[in-house]
Amino acid sequence: MKNKKNLIFTLLFFASSTSIFAQKAKVIQVGNPEAMVYDLSFYNEGNNLAIAEESTILLYETTDYQLTKALNGHSNTILSLSISSVNKQMVSAGRDSTIAVWDLNNISILEKLDYHKAVITSIIIHENLIISGGTDNQIIIYDRHKREILHVLDNHIDHVLDLALHPDNNTIASSGADGKIITWDIKSGKVIDEITTNSSVRGVSYKPDGTRLSYCNDKGKVVEYNLKQGVESKTYKFGSNWLTDLNYNYNGRSFVVGNINGSIRIKHPFGQYQYKSSAPITKTLIKPNEETYIKVAFGTLGKGTFIIDGRDMKSQR
Repeated sequence: MKNKKNLIFTLLFFASSTSIFAQKAKVIQVGNPEAMVYDLSFYNEGNNLAIAEESTILLYETTDYQLTKALNGHSNTILSLSISSVNKQMVSAGRDSTIAVWDLNNISILEKLDYHKAVITSIIIHENLIISGGTDNQIIIYDRHKREILHVLDNHIDHVLDLALHPDNNTIASSGADGKIITWDIKSGKVIDEITTNSSVRGVSYKPDGTRLSYCNDKGKVVEYNLKQGVESKTYKFGSNWLTDLNYNYNGRSFVVGNINGSIRIKHPFGQYQYKSSAPITKTLIKPNEETYIKVAFGTLGKGTFIIDGRDMKSQR
């Protein structure tokens, strides 16, 4: 594939007392090596990967990361993607303030929507609902079947930076430049809980079992919040720079976090694993259904997209 590079990097591992991991892993660069990539998403049980590369969406198979299709439907940079596992539909949005709805079965665009009059920073699709957050400080819940806006959520006082859907599909969490993390009931549009911090919160994610909500901020912290007890349960410190994104693996035992300084950290029960890029990290993902952090995908500002293939990283007792 054009612009594909297979690179071997030394990856730093901070070993625990119970395991040692191999220090080298294969790192694959896909797409344009100078592209700005703000979002990416695995789909089809991890067999495919969608990458928002500037104003184009690139679709790949994950067996060999060959490009299968390039989708064009935006006039400016795409900042967010979301894919529904129910009907294999995808939504994309960004700086042109439009939402494109795509059919991944036929690889075609279904419609363009322009009801959210702002730069759209984060978007979720679930069944007939599209949920978007933007630089107007608002979250809009839109029903595609009814063709109407159900709720406009405006408790943030600065840009909405990220959205996350709870595993029960009834609740969302939002984070913002105002330092707030707010959980919402989707059906009623009412606030469930509100957490106030003293730093912008760029990434928010639910653990797969739905018991914890984690967020990362501009001071190098990842905070895990116990939803039932309403208290912080764990805090991780990864330097002092902006943490840009946070995501869990399928069982919630590991997570990956990106940093504006170009580093990513993978936190695993056996220890931590670090990779350093020469460009700021925008998005991090762990490939679904892997038993450990076998494969991690991440996007950068100006260096494209990378896949860390950790099949050679084996723990030793």
